[in-house]
Amino acid sequence: MYRFNLSAPGMVFLYGDAMIMSAKTCIATSLDMRTRLSFASLPPRVVPIEYIELDFSSINLHVKIPLTQFLLHFFYHNIKRDVNSIQIYNGVKSFLDSSMDTYIGTYERSNVDHQSSLQAFFFLLVSVAYKESIEITSSFIVKVSTELTIGEGLGSSASFAVCLTACFLRWSLLQKGIVRYEFDGDDKLLIASYAIDCDCIIYQSTSVMAVNVSVKGSILIFNEGLPIKLFSKDSMFRIKIILVYSNVSMKTVNLSDIERSVMTNPIAISILSIMEALAKASVQTFIEINENIFYLCRGDIIKPVNLNLPLKLYKKLSELIQMNQGLLQALNMSHPEIDIICAIAQDSSLAGKLTGKGKGGYAFILLPPNTTDEDITKLIDEFKSHNFPVTLTSLCGNGVIVE
Repeated sequence: MYRFNLSAPGMVFLYGDAMIMSAKTCIATSLDMRTRLSFASLPPRVVPIEYIELDFSSINLHVKIPLTQFLLHFFYHNIKRDVNSIQIYNGVKSFLDSSMDTYIGTYERSNVDHQSSLQAFFFLLVSVAYKESIEITSSFIVKVSTELTIGEGLGSSASFAVCLTACFLRWSLLQKGIVRYEFDGDDKLLIASYAIDCDCIIYQSTSVMAVNVSVKGSILIFNEGLPIKLFSKDSMFRIKIILVYSNVSMKTVNLSDIERSVMTNPIAISILSIMEALAKASVQTFIEINENIFYLCRGDIIKPVNLNLPLKLYKKLSELIQMNQGLLQALNMSHPEIDIICAIAQDSSLAGKLTGKGKGGYAFILLPPNTTDEDITKLIDEFKSHNFPVTLTSLCGNGVIVE
């Protein structure tokens, strides 16, 4: 009956940090490595037993769940729908605990990624279905894959939650006869609201930044953890980066210990003040970048002309990136492997910085607009010679979109 595809990006922190900068200015941007979702609903009675089929290939999870069992638990017998998010979450846990062992598929109860992904799926399905009045009467299939490494500070859980929410919201709109090929501002507010609930409750995120970036894309400026300004994708240049994995998993990092260590550092307040000044300086640079975008008018259509980021503005961003990473090192927020990655970049007169909350995960290297393919290949080979996995990608792209 309905078929569509959509996707949402990951996220990188450019200046500041989500953990220690929650009360200050922080700049984050979309990472053009995306979570992709395909949805298909079937007409009623085309299969002997109606089902919900889930294929989350990136975590090797594939299950078929009888639709009747789901409907009995959440919809039949005049079940109360005026419930809050915690009540829905508890209902989802009860449903999965009592049911999943009987289903055919690759679900492993001891697999944390399997468990959290199913919780997120059903939490969002029930939440959106209750409030946006989705009619679930026949089989449907949801397939999700991601280019993001899960749990390594690239916004993978937020991107996953945004894709699922956007899927269920679009399904609801289609059932009402509303066909939109781009999510409008009100849609995005709804998507962000549901996805933030999911990211906080299921994945225990303490920040709304990753969800907001995944929904809106491009570059967002946050203050006290809340978005205060958006540079839209049409007002920014795409910025090429090399993403480098430190081989130190964020899953082994205790972020609470890092935060305590930082806040007991006697020079932390001074360093954070400097970092705040850097973040504000970067905002001015982004305003300059915005002023360098040229627009082409054809009738009533105005489109940005895709020119390269001016070199002088790249140099400003690069200097601020390098200084920000130095301050994170002074706060003991970095890791020796991240420092090596940044040192290799500096040998090529490039700037690098960790992408997320510190002590592991990924670093990104900002590439000049005039970088040749030969230069990129040489740098990638250098990282590989030190056993660092690398990906060539870009920043400042689209948020959630229908593909």
